[in-house]
Amino acid sequence: MRLNIRHNFLLPITLALVCSLVSFGDYAWIPDYHHLQTKVGIDYLHSSDNFGSDGVKTALTNANQPTSLNDFKFWIEGEYGFVKDWSGYLRLPFTTALIDNSTETLFSGSGFSDLNLGLKWNVLRSKSLITLELFSRVPLYSTTAPQTGELVLGDGSFDFGGLMNVGYRFNRRFAVGISPGLMIRSSGYESAFVGSAFGGATFHPMYIRLVIDSLFSLRKPSPTITNSSNSKTGSGGSFARLSKNPDSVAIGVRIGAFLSKQYRLEASTMWSTYGKSSPVYFKTGLNLVADFDLYEPELPKTKVKEIPFEKEQQPLDRSKESQEFGAPTENFEEKTN
Repeated sequence: MRLNIRHNFLLPITLALVCSLVSFGDYAWIPDYHHLQTKVGIDYLHSSDNFGSDGVKTALTNANQPTSLNDFKFWIEGEYGFVKDWSGYLRLPFTTALIDNSTETLFSGSGFSDLNLGLKWNVLRSKSLITLELFSRVPLYSTTAPQTGELVLGDGSFDFGGLMNVGYRFNRRFAVGISPGLMIRSSGYESAFVGSAFGGATFHPMYIRLVIDSLFSLRKPSPTITNSSNSKTGSGGSFARLSKNPDSVAIGVRIGAFLSKQYRLEASTMWSTYGKSSPVYFKTGLNLVADFDLYEPELPKTKVKEIPFEKEQQPLDRSKESQEFGAPTENFEEKTN
């Protein structure tokens, strides 16, 4: 699939979006019991340079011509608090991406990329928050034998890992957090240390977070080998795809606003500041967060006093009973006549 979208058209879109939920950072906050938290968003990434394997920034080129990567992700996520202090989440993204030069689109691709799954356990909930998290990334897109002109949508690696999310809330206004972890990768990709951190303040109904994201591969190739471009077929020369052992650090800001008790709007922007075998990128997006209370309390039971069935009575007994309660009888009718 080829897309003829020029960079000069994407720039105003980027400025209008002003960002996405690039990194949560504050994962220690999970949905309440029986609450479903949904997120719908769009992310946009632009890259026209690579961090080479030596960390030096070099231009992204094809046939010695400058090129750029433009990547859109439309995604939906749901997280449900199925037991007290436990939640599970799922995220599904649809990706549309292209690499082009000043005159034409060279590589492109569109489709579902990676399914993200996770499980969280809130160990401690107070001013100090600790949440353990298991996560996995399941590739829905094959990266083997890409066709000519195809830009692959992911790495094609099944990843599994864990995070320890630690947060501290000083008061109702200020909070900080850090989330170190380890990601195990497959298909020849090096496993990596991953982590994020944040610090922010809330001025209701607004809040702001400063965010840092990082990834460091556990093993590196020989230092005598220097690569400034990705030679893998389907990568378009960018280390944003199919990089076996990347390092990266990005910083950014996330701003949110509570639209109501149930809804909030979030925007964030990230810039890569350091890397090896990774893209130099700018990322921005926008997402809507909704919280649904699915708890239905059990209706109180109404106590009903049991009334015994009346015993069968002879006609004479019923007549006597009727007289006692003032009901008309045959004798009463005779007197009135």
